[in-house]
Amino acid sequence: MSEPEPARGLRRGTELLLEAVALMAAAERDGDYSVADRAAALLRQALAITPEGAPQRLHHLSALGRVYRDQFRHLGRRAALQAAIDAHRGSLASTPPGDPQRAFRLFNLATVLSDRYELLDDVAALDESIRLLDEAVLADAGGAPLPVPARINLGQRLRDRWHRRGDPTDLDRAVEVLAAAADPGAALMYAMVITERYTERRTPADLDAAIEANRAAVAVAGSLPKDLADLADLARIGLAALLGQRYEDSHAPADLDGAIFAYRTAVDAAAGADRAGLRRALGGLLASRYELHRHRGDLTESLRLLRTAVAATDEPVTRALLLRDLGHVLHRHHTGLLGLDTLRECHDLLAEAERLLPAGHPERPHLLRDLGEARRELADAAGEPELLEPAVATLRAAVAAAADSPLLPQSLSNLGVALQALFAHTQDLATLTEAVAVLRRALAAAPPGHPDRLLVLTNYGAALNRRVDLAVEGMTDATPKAGGPARIGADGHPPPPELERDAQTAVTLLREAAELARHEADEERAPVVHILALALLLRHQLTGDLADVDESVDLLRDVRAALPPFPPDGHRLYTNLGNALRLRIEAGRPGDDAAELLRVFRTAVASLPVWHPDRAMCLINLASAVEMIAGVPPEGSDTANPVGSAAGRGGVPAVDLAEAAAALREAAMIDAAPSLQRAHAADRWAAHAERVGDLVSALAGYTLAIELIDLVAWHGMDPDDQARLLRRFPRLAGDAAAVAIALDRPERAVELLEYGRAVLLTRAHDAGADLAALRAKAPRLAGRLADLQAELDGLASARTGAAGGSERRHELATRRREVLAEIRRLPGFEGFLRPPPFADLAAAAAGGPVVLVNVARRRCDALVVTHGRVELVPLPELSDAELVPRASAFLAAVAEIGAAAVPGRETTDDPTASGGTARVAAELERRAAARRRLAATLDWLWRVAAAPVLDALAPTATLPEGSSWPRLWWCPTGLLTLLPLHAAAPMEGRDGVLDRVVPSYTASLRALRRARDAAPAGGGPITSALVVGMPRTPGLADLPAVAREEGVVRRYLPQVTSLTGPAATPQAVLAALPRQPVVHLCCHGTQRLDAPTEGRLVLSGGPLQVRDLWRPAGTAAALAVLSACETVRGGAALADEALTLGTAFQLAGFRHVIGALWSISDALAAQLSAEFYARLAVPGGIDPERAAPALHHAVRRLRAVLPGRPDLWAGYVHIGP
Repeated sequence: MSEPEPARGLRRGTELLLEAVALMAAAERDGDYSVADRAAALLRQALAITPEGAPQRLHHLSALGRVYRDQFRHLGRRAALQAAIDAHRGSLASTPPGDPQRAFRLFNLATVLSDRYELLDDVAALDESIRLLDEAVLADAGGAPLPVPARINLGQRLRDRWHRRGDPTDLDRAVEVLAAAADPGAALMYAMVITERYTERRTPADLDAAIEANRAAVAVAGSLPKDLADLADLARIGLAALLGQRYEDSHAPADLDGAIFAYRTAVDAAAGADRAGLRRALGGLLASRYELHRHRGDLTESLRLLRTAVAATDEPVTRALLLRDLGHVLHRHHTGLLGLDTLRECHDLLAEAERLLPAGHPERPHLLRDLGEARRELADAAGEPELLEPAVATLRAAVAAAADSPLLPQSLSNLGVALQALFAHTQDLATLTEAVAVLRRALAAAPPGHPDRLLVLTNYGAALNRRVDLAVEGMTDATPKAGGPARIGADGHPPPPELERDAQTAVTLLREAAELARHEADEERAPVVHILALALLLRHQLTGDLADVDESVDLLRDVRAALPPFPPDGHRLYTNLGNALRLRIEAGRPGDDAAELLRVFRTAVASLPVWHPDRAMCLINLASAVEMIAGVPPEGSDTANPVGSAAGRGGVPAVDLAEAAAALREAAMIDAAPSLQRAHAADRWAAHAERVGDLVSALAGYTLAIELIDLVAWHGMDPDDQARLLRRFPRLAGDAAAVAIALDRPERAVELLEYGRAVLLTRAHDAGADLAALRAKAPRLAGRLADLQAELDGLASARTGAAGGSERRHELATRRREVLAEIRRLPGFEGFLRPPPFADLAAAAAGGPVVLVNVARRRCDALVVTHGRVELVPLPELSDAELVPRASAFLAAVAEIGAAAVPGRETTDDPTASGGTARVAAELERRAAARRRLAATLDWLWRVAAAPVLDALAPTATLPEGSSWPRLWWCPTGLLTLLPLHAAAPMEGRDGVLDRVVPSYTASLRALRRARDAAPAGGGPITSALVVGMPRTPGLADLPAVAREEGVVRRYLPQVTSLTGPAATPQAVLAALPRQPVVHLCCHGTQRLDAPTEGRLVLSGGPLQVRDLWRPAGTAAALAVLSACETVRGGAALADEALTLGTAFQLAGFRHVIGALWSISDALAAQLSAEFYARLAVPGGIDPERAAPALHHAVRRLRAVLPGRPDLWAGYVHIGP
């Protein structure tokens, strides 16, 4: 019986199907897919003979779709892909829901649609593929045996769509689908997507799940086909990275160990460039484990891995990252390796990394942070302060790069620390101010619970401590100490509120920091406790509360007990403990503290090498302790320290002051130490040597201290900061000169007085030095110096507190010193802008003797400089001890005399306006007593100073009118600068200074020589002037004689420019000064004895201050008449700096200056002006070179009318040649 045709077709179709399947199986086995064409033809034939509607036809379509896919994948036939899609779509279209084969056919069509998505980026194909695979999963749930690859494919496609669109439900569905697929391949894919979800959401549950998924994937990696080997490697790396992350989150040691093991496995399995990154990660984790357990092998292996990776890598970015990690590990652990050498290597590695890593790289903030910190620490450890400015600049860049990152608080904190270190070197107060502001910002960025809060609290507290310490030093320096603890507020005046606020804030912040550090390792906790202890000590100095000192001692003793014998930076611990013990001893409780005090300070010194910059501080502390126990008076006091009376008994050890002197000498010689510390040490070493009669050593110490002043208050520093630092050496020049005189070296005494006094004036003059000779010899160097000076002057004028301004000043000052050194190597320029020798200084006395009156604790003398020589005139009746009360009484007297007038200029001598006969009588008596004190001061000055000098010079007695009077210039020192030496006279009415010489003043020999050298080239009369007048000033007395004074000026000078009333603004006056040879100002004036740079002329809209004029002029002028109160009065603070309006006008270019030492009468000022200008008058104008004799004549005329009222005529002074 023959077989029916339909049946034969079905049978033959099945045979063709089986033959095609066999061909493709062989192709898969052998990799030869050329048989695919034959297989496709067989299947097309099978379809042709298989009846429509037969179920076998669907099998043929599915098989044909698979063959077409193989043609696409293995033979590169893109058109075959669409044929595959059509075949599978046809197969699926005829497969109804519920059919056991539907799930497979859904999967097949989804697979080729996925291929189309990957080939053409066809999003519609991706969406359809996911829809089909979702249905396949549901069909599988209904009982059809769907292959595991369907779930893997669905998970992968959902992941693709999540990457494309960011819909979290796609990622969640991918995790869900793959978690249910029990297959090694699915395990790899599941590990990948759960890791990505953790990376996206950072939930602990996903982290734990990702770790377990990657661990499972690694476990089955050996059973995977070769084409999945890359995924297995990713699982190993992922497991390592995730365990490392969980360790960072939880600090569980097991996770750290697991991460290290996983990375080691990954390194062994990896090849080529991948190994560098794995070694980097493994090296970092080993370094972390070293920090945890201190197993040396971990650190050694870490460094070996990182060095190997660096050596094997040339690609710039990868190399930079490896260098950064190696540098970071070396930086963290340099003290346990090769110390300074390791720190230098770390710096060099990080510097190379910074050059290689491009801007904008996410690791750059970390790199800049590490490099900046390495530079700061290297500056400290190696004594290389020139690294501090690069460190600050690098950390500024780190802050900018971390602006929107979690690294910001730490970066700000590091910058704040570096700024503090830079301040310690430069003493530029703007730097410390910025440090506090930066750390305040860091604290705001690290709220409670932030991982960097401990670091920020500690550093912010340290910055506040430094600011409080600076203020305490400044206030105690300004007030002589009389033994006992130096405590602000002990004199009845409370400390400033902002100072108390800083001190209290520091303690509060550091207590919080100490609590946070309570569970840290001892070496981490110790620095916090140190700084808290210091905060308590500083608060004690404000409040006097000894409980703070006791707590500080207890804290520091506990830390010392917990640390090894010689911890890193142990000298800081011993220093803080010693300071606490010293305060407790000074409070009158020596006991056993004195022995411990010496022990800890000696230990601090012994813990540092001889070159270390901090050794100077430790030596100075040791010297102070020895002095205190020996009973040496504290600096600025003549009262013995009460502790010394107990030395050698009652638990107080015996000491030898030679130890203190040796310590101070050594401290002064440490080149790497801060210049301020060295200068203080040299000053005190000299005082020790002087005390025991070793005057040669004393002179060496004082000379070194004066030389160091140039580095302490360096050229270019903010003027206020220079003044603040110079205040710390009020007696230095005088003490040095006194020792030189005792050694019979008067010329050296003159030099030391010149170098150690009027420092700010000399700096300002140097800034305007004539560069003509230098331009002729070396124009390039002259240009560089001029440019540097101009920028420095601009910064000083701007007085900016902007970030980076202080570093820029210091950088420019350093470059200026370098240029000066280069200039001084030129033949003929060896002494360019150097302190001149005596022979050059003596040239200032070309017009008559210059008398330097030196007041020192050792002795007082007049050094009379004449052209080419100096004569010593001892002044045995003048003493430093008597000068202080005399000056105070004189200042009180002139203040009392002028009290009836509004401060500025006196307008009346009639006190009856106060009302009431008794009150009037009392007022008259007070003012009469004040005038008697003034006369007594003039008599005392005559006896102790003026008469001995004039007698030594032996000028003739009173000269008749018309004779040529001899000239004499006074150059007093110390508080003597506030007294009227020029008007000294005996009380009984005999001749005084004004009857023997024409007196003038000069701030220094150099100032006088500069003024003399600036004489105008032409000899013609001066015909023009600027008059500045304020007849009315709100809140002050009217000055009706202003118009009379202007009239006097107009009478003798034909061309007068007038700025009066509202037109007389500071800006207008400053703008007009350079164009005028003569200026006459009549207005209110005042000086601050405690802040002489704030001396002012009261003009329209604001004051014109000393500091506004404190810069050299570009042109020379002839005469400034300052018809205002206190215009040539200096300060009780910085008395040797000649910070007066008069010297400021001379600096501004005016060779001759007329001014007043105290308040003057408005009416009499006009009368004196008339006499003065009449003596200056020459045909066609005036001759300012007659200024000194003209003032001398006018004052004598006024004295003749009012002989008993020196308060009305003795205050007028001439400054100039």
